[in-house]
Amino acid sequence: MTATAMLLSFPATTHAALLNSGFESVSFQDWKLNIPRGTSESAPRNRLAGTAEVTSMWGQQTGMSQLRSAVEGNYFAVLGSLADGKFSGNRTYNITLTRSIHLLAGETVSGSSFFYNGDYQAQDSAWVKILDGDGCPIAQPWLEVSGSSRTRLPNSTPYRTASLWAEWSWQAPVESDYALSLGVTTGGDNNMPSYGFFDDIVIQAATGIAPVPEPSSLALVVIGAAGIAALRRKSKQS
Repeated sequence: MTATAMLLSFPATTHAALLNSGFESVSFQDWKLNIPRGTSESAPRNRLAGTAEVTSMWGQQTGMSQLRSAVEGNYFAVLGSLADGKFSGNRTYNITLTRSIHLLAGETVSGSSFFYNGDYQAQDSAWVKILDGDGCPIAQPWLEVSGSSRTRLPNSTPYRTASLWAEWSWQAPVESDYALSLGVTTGGDNNMPSYGFFDDIVIQAATGIAPVPEPSSLALVVIGAAGIAALRRKSKQS
């Protein structure tokens, strides 16, 4: 076996599985949850602008005829805007779940999501974003928005309906530290809640790329190649 063949025979370096990527801990462990506050016209004046939970079933809250369950495992995450917020100032609020991920070139992060539109105005959305190491958005692999009662927007969900579970994915162009951000955005008075749902988030290995062994494995390859070369020289001399 040549040194090149020996090199390619070693398994690729792999990452540990993302912990709690499907929210099976029934918590937001390993995720950073951010829910901004707004100023309401009624008491309590200062209140959270959204909600967050991990659940095994969803839909009874809105009277959906078919309840939704997890894509994988038993649980999934739900981010929502606040009902009856009565906020003043016409602000925009982003309810987010974020975690850092390190991806090799060609690796893919993927998951499943859907959106429930509870607002008849086109001011709510649910999304998945990829951020660079500085926290700046560089990709948005999934987006659903609220469709107004008068016009349908691209990628929009009609009032008081839910889209289907949809798979999304994003492939890293270079090895780097990234952040995965799941979110729901709402604006205005924040009176009619909409929800984003997230599950089955995994990192998949790159395909079509020669595996790169760990340094210790590479050292064994070099030693083995040197030994083979020495045996061949000895054989020729004999």
